[in-house]
Amino acid sequence: MKKRSAQISGRLIFFSVIFFLLLGYPFIHMANKPLNVFGVPLLYFYIMSSWLALIFFLIISQYVGVVKEKRNE
Repeated sequence: MKKRSAQISGRLIFFSVIFFLLLGYPFIHMANKPLNVFGVPLLYFYIMSSWLALIFFLIISQYVGVVKEKRNE
C-alpha cells in the first residue's frame, strides 16, 4: 500500500508543478490577447481549459493506476 500512495503522491506533485508552470507569466502573457474563443476572452478560456485538463489527467492517471493494480493481483 505504501508503494501505491508514493505513486499517487508523485503523480500529484508532477501534475501540480505542470499546472503551476502553465499558469506562470510567459503562458498567461501569451494568452492575454484581445481575442474571443466561443464568446469567452482568450485568457479566461486558457485558464479554464488548463484547469479542466488538470482534472482530466488526474482522473485518467488514477484510473490507470487502479487498472495496473488489479492486473498485478
